[in-house]
Amino acid sequence: MIVAILTGMTMFYSCDKEKNPEVDNGEFCLYANVESFHKTAPFINKCLDTLLENMSDEQKLQTLTGWLNSQPCVINAKLEGVWTDKDCMIECPSGRYGCIAILLDDNGMTRELTLNIFGEYSKPLQATDYSYKKPKEVRVSFKSDITTIRDVFDFINLFDRKVLNIYRAGAGRGYLSTMSESSLEDILEILNAKPYFSYVHGYFYEYVTIDVTMSNMENKDYQADWLKFMDDYNFFEGQTNWAWFMIDFEVPDGKEKEWIEKFNTYESVIGAGFNYGYQSMLIQ
Repeated sequence: MIVAILTGMTMFYSCDKEKNPEVDNGEFCLYANVESFHKTAPFINKCLDTLLENMSDEQKLQTLTGWLNSQPCVINAKLEGVWTDKDCMIECPSGRYGCIAILLDDNGMTRELTLNIFGEYSKPLQATDYSYKKPKEVRVSFKSDITTIRDVFDFINLFDRKVLNIYRAGAGRGYLSTMSESSLEDILEILNAKPYFSYVHGYFYEYVTIDVTMSNMENKDYQADWLKFMDDYNFFEGQTNWAWFMIDFEVPDGKEKEWIEKFNTYESVIGAGFNYGYQSMLIQ
């Protein structure tokens, strides 16, 4: 009975095209892909702005969900939840929240994303951000207590796949060296000149410590260069019990699940899964 009433309200209330014709002018679908979805924020927020102020947040988000389902590029949209900061398990900003799960037709591929809505108690609801499964990417995590970077390279070499990123996550995730503190600047200069790092950070605390993200490490010359550098500058992996290696692989589009299943068959793998992206939708 409650579902029927809400459905009826959603049908009765809609984004007012006369008040804001921009909300349904076809432009929404021009940006309805996982990388550009943040550009749909003006259309989503105009839809919310047209709704009656005396509607509850749930009614407004049910109406927005119905409007999303009316877009030809949306395969399905479903309101996942409506709550306030009082319902949060951990401390969160004061206000009202909503979450809508969306399946998009992204140039012929079905993409999944989660749209987040937020409004302070004295302000309107608006789209704030979204997360999505990155197409053509799978993330693999390894057991830290038995895995070194050499083991990671051996694993990579089993597959003919591009490696987007390798990094060590968790506490004590960096590489440590017994070199003196005075060598840190020279080490960072050498690392920043190497072509296979997308991130380099260094500091000294008991040891020279560097935190790096490697890219394109399917290249065996890059692998050999890094291992030689570690030997030359006395580097080793720190705190293996509290850190683990993670690899982002590029896989064929639409074949992510098959590769996840394949990677998960290896004993050294903690788990393989989709790599997730995040994008803000707030208009600055």
